Amino acid sequence: MCMLWFWNPSNPQQPRSWPSDHALRGREVTSKPAMVDPEGRSRATERLRSRDLDGIAQFMADHARHVVVLCGAGISTSAGIPDFRSPGTGLYHNLQRFDLPEAEAIFDLKYFQKHPDAFYELCREMWPGNYAPTACHYFIRLLSDKGILQRCYTQNIDSLEHAAGIPAELLVAAHGNFDAAHVVDDNVGLASSYDVDITELQDALHDPGDEGWQELREHHGGLVKPKIVFFGEELPKRFFELHKADLALCDLLLVMGTSLQVSPFNTLLSLTSDKPRLLINREAVGSCDELAGGFCFQADSDGQDVFYQGDCDAGVEALAERLGWLKELQELVALGQKEAEELQHSEKLPSHSVFSEECH
Repeated sequence: MCMLWFWNPSNPQQPRSWPSDHALRGREVTSKPAMVDPEGRSRATERLRSRDLDGIAQFMADHARHVVVLCGAGISTSAGIPDFRSPGTGLYHNLQRFDLPEAEAIFDLKYFQKHPDAFYELCREMWPGNYAPTACHYFIRLLSDKGILQRCYTQNIDSLEHAAGIPAELLVAAHGNFDAAHVVDDNVGLASSYDVDITELQDALHDPGDEGWQELREHHGGLVKPKIVFFGEELPKRFFELHKADLALCDLLLVMGTSLQVSPFNTLLSLTSDKPRLLINREAVGSCDELAGGFCFQADSDGQDVFYQGDCDAGVEALAERLGWLKELQELVALGQKEAEELQHSEKLPSHSVFSEECH
C-alpha cells in the first residue's frame, strides 16, 4: 500500500513570500531556460519547494513561464454539461433515450451517416451559449492574460474555452469542437469534403425536427457536422504539429478533469515526467503503473507530482487564492454567467431537449 501526497483544501494559508499580482505580471524570467535532451524532451532545472498547492503557487511565481494545460470533461460539469462515463448522470447514460446500439455510436462516423438525427439533437443541447464557462475555464484564461500559458490541450467539444476568451492560437481542441463545421461525404465511411460556415449549421438546427439539417444536406451534397472528431476520423493536424514542442518547452503541467483513458491524448504525460505537474481531479488517474511517464504520487518518489483531490472549480479557486488571483477569477465567472444568460434569452440558440431538467 503506497502513501499518496494529497492536498487538504481545508488549509487555505498562503505562502508568506508570495509576490503581488503586479510583481508577478512585470517580473522578468529568472529561471534558467529548459534544457532539451537529444530526443526533444526537456529536462527540468527547477524543483518544487513542497509537493502541495503552496509549492505549485510559489513555483508559478518564481519559475513558470510556459504552463501547459490538459483538460477533460470534468472542467465543464459544473456548467451543467454531463461528463461521458459517470453512472446514472453521464452523457452516455443520458443518450439511452435514442435507442442507440451502444452509447458511443453517437460519435461513430458510419452511424452518423446512416442515422444523423440523434447527433443533431445532441448538437442542439451542447451548442455554445447554452452553458457558461466555469471557474476552470476562466483560470486558464487568466494564465493567458498573464502571459504564462504555453497552450491548452482540451478533450472537450463544448467550445467553452473559446467562450471564456482564451485566444484561439493558445488552444488545441484535440477532439474538435463547435468552432467550425464541415461536410461529410454521403458515401458511408469517407472523410469530410470541405468546410462550411458553422452559422449555417446553427441556423439549420434552430428549430426542432429534421427539416433544417435535411435542407442543408441537400444544399451541400452531404451531411454537415461540427468539426468534432468522431470514431473513424483523425485528430486535428494542429495536435500533432504542436504537442512535442509545447511539452519540451513546458515548465509546469496542469491536468484537470480528465480520466486520461483516451489515446493519444493520454500519451502527452510521457513527455513531462521530469516536470512539476499538478492533477486536479476527483480521483487519481494516469498513474505511472498504468501509463508511461504517468503520475507518481508516492511520498518517496523522485517526481514532482501533486494531486489535489476534489472538484475542479474548488481546486483552481484554491490555487487562485494563493496566486492572488481569486478576485479576478470571481469577476470573470460572474461576467460570463451574465453574458450566457443574455444569450439564452436572445432566442438565437438552437432549441434543445436532450438532457433532463435536473442536468441543468
